Amino acid sequence: MIDIWLQMRHKYEPLERVNIVHFNDIHENTNNIDSFITGRDEFYKSHPNETNLTLAAGDIFNRFPQNERIISNFVKDYVDASATGNRDLEKGKRFNKSIKKYGLKDKFVGTNVYYDGHNPLSDNIIKSKVINNIGVIGLAPVDFKPRLERKDNTNIKTENLNETIKTVNKEVQQLEKQGINKIVLLAHTGEFSGHGRYDRHDIDYYKEFAQIPGIDVIIGGHDHRQTDRWEKTNRGEPVKIVSTGFAPNKDFGANLDSFGEMSLVFDKNGILKPELCQNKFLDTGKFPKAKYTEQFPHHIINWGKLTDKTVSKFYGCLNSVKHFFTGS
Repeated sequence: MIDIWLQMRHKYEPLERVNIVHFNDIHENTNNIDSFITGRDEFYKSHPNETNLTLAAGDIFNRFPQNERIISNFVKDYVDASATGNRDLEKGKRFNKSIKKYGLKDKFVGTNVYYDGHNPLSDNIIKSKVINNIGVIGLAPVDFKPRLERKDNTNIKTENLNETIKTVNKEVQQLEKQGINKIVLLAHTGEFSGHGRYDRHDIDYYKEFAQIPGIDVIIGGHDHRQTDRWEKTNRGEPVKIVSTGFAPNKDFGANLDSFGEMSLVFDKNGILKPELCQNKFLDTGKFPKAKYTEQFPHHIINWGKLTDKTVSKFYGCLNSVKHFFTGS
């Protein structure tokens, strides 16, 4: 876990490396899961005896039940934590069913999700978690109101920006009281107010969250925009911000066609050393396919009596129908 060469370089200052594989917005698509698993495993093997995590910034599922079984098992086996995205919440009763059926209760973090009355998800979405002495906080969109009033989504809401900042502050303080000095925020909020290619750019959500003392890393999602930058907290501490998505000369299919690998170095106080940190984005398709999805024979599902395989191929088509379903 501690790199000796790093200590020598910094006059034996105790340093700790944390490696994170990150992604967002796969929308229940299975096309690239096998290649992702190969890439993730290779990254882990290149950092033996260190802290390795796989974290997601939400929209793992989709509103429609196409690849529910494969995705649920994928999250259980390969993802340490995910933000609770709008598509996840929009899945409603089926989302709750997947969490219970596949043992995903400690996987989805919805720190700013609350319940006005009773909703089954209140017992199955956690507010924060600690993994290997690293705190994880997760956010649903702060401007998320549409479609939550559907019959199977009653009594569930998300906090607005100001309320969310207060809630995250409180959660960070509670984690710090436990001695946790490395905290990752999974922010399915997008970078700017609104989301998509035509947002207003009047509020930088990531910058707002980065100012919260104690936040070290923000892994974003929701707006499908590739991000890799640094900000500072109100205490002047560096914050690393990343998100996979659209980039110059690069499309983004919301289907795990790319993912990120971060190697982060913290000092003894849990403060990042920017000059020693690295992040890179990888094309998932460049990795050989594992044989994970073969364990789950395709079966007839309720929606339209389509098989997992059929719907997966449908989602892979570059057409206007695909864009309608997979858009954020």
